[in-house]
Amino acid sequence: MVAGEGDWAPRPARARLPRNPVGQTPRRVLVAEDHDINQQLMTAMLAQLGCTVEIAANGASAVTMVEAARVAGMPY
Repeated sequence: MVAGEGDWAPRPARARLPRNPVGQTPRRVLVAEDHDINQQLMTAMLAQLGCTVEIAANGASAVTMVEAARVAGMPY
Protein backbone atom coordinates (compact mmCIF):
# COMPACT_ATOMS: atom_id res chain seq x y z
CA MET A 1 0.00 0.00 0.00
CA VAL A 2 1.28 3.45 -0.87
CA ALA A 3 1.42 5.99 1.97
CA GLY A 4 -1.53 8.31 1.79
CA GLU A 5 -3.89 5.83 0.14
CA GLY A 6 -6.43 4.97 2.79
CA ASP A 7 -4.01 4.44 5.67
CA TRP A 8 -4.47 7.87 7.21
CA ALA A 9 -6.21 8.15 10.56
CA PRO A 10 -6.64 11.24 12.69
CA ARG A 11 -4.59 11.45 15.85
CA PRO A 12 -6.50 11.37 19.12
CA ALA A 13 -6.87 14.73 20.80
CA ARG A 14 -4.31 15.51 23.47
CA ALA A 15 -5.53 16.08 26.99
CA ARG A 16 -5.39 19.74 27.93
CA LEU A 17 -3.21 20.63 30.86
CA PRO A 18 -4.94 22.43 33.71
CA ARG A 19 -4.17 26.15 33.75
CA ASN A 20 -3.11 26.19 37.38
CA PRO A 21 -3.04 22.76 38.98
CA VAL A 22 -4.54 22.66 42.46
CA GLY A 23 -2.01 23.68 45.07
CA GLN A 24 0.37 25.32 42.61
CA THR A 25 0.95 28.99 42.15
CA PRO A 26 1.06 30.33 38.60
CA ARG A 27 4.47 29.94 36.99
CA ARG A 28 6.42 33.07 36.09
CA VAL A 29 8.42 32.77 32.91
CA LEU A 30 10.90 35.23 31.47
CA VAL A 31 11.23 35.05 27.68
CA ALA A 32 14.34 36.69 26.20
CA GLU A 33 13.49 37.26 22.56
CA ASP A 34 14.10 40.20 20.24
CA HIS A 35 11.63 39.32 17.49
CA ASP A 36 8.11 40.61 18.16
CA ILE A 37 6.30 37.74 16.42
CA ASN A 38 8.25 35.18 18.46
CA GLN A 39 7.43 37.16 21.62
CA GLN A 40 3.72 36.97 20.80
CA LEU A 41 3.93 33.27 19.97
CA MET A 42 5.77 32.37 23.16
CA THR A 43 3.43 34.50 25.25
CA ALA A 44 0.36 32.81 23.76
CA MET A 45 1.76 29.29 24.19
CA LEU A 46 2.90 29.85 27.76
CA ALA A 47 -0.37 31.56 28.71
CA GLN A 48 -2.23 28.43 27.57
CA LEU A 49 -0.15 26.51 30.11
CA GLY A 50 -1.15 28.94 32.85
CA CYS A 51 2.12 30.85 32.97
CA THR A 52 2.61 34.52 33.66
CA VAL A 53 4.99 35.77 30.98
CA GLU A 54 7.40 38.66 31.03
CA ILE A 55 9.39 39.64 27.95
CA ALA A 56 12.99 40.82 27.77
CA ALA A 57 13.89 42.24 24.37
CA ASN A 58 17.50 41.09 24.63
CA GLY A 59 19.93 39.16 26.80
CA ALA A 60 21.17 42.18 28.72
CA SER A 61 17.61 43.11 29.69
CA ALA A 62 16.95 39.51 30.70
CA VAL A 63 19.95 39.46 33.05
CA THR A 64 18.83 42.73 34.63
CA MET A 65 15.27 41.42 35.05
CA VAL A 66 16.47 38.13 36.59
CA GLU A 67 18.67 39.96 39.08
CA ALA A 68 15.88 42.41 40.01
CA ALA A 69 13.38 39.56 40.44
CA ARG A 70 15.79 37.68 42.70
CA VAL A 71 16.39 40.76 44.87
CA ALA A 72 12.63 41.31 45.10
CA GLY A 73 12.16 37.71 46.26
CA MET A 74 10.21 36.75 43.14
CA PRO A 75 12.63 34.73 40.99
CA TYR A 76 11.70 33.23 37.67
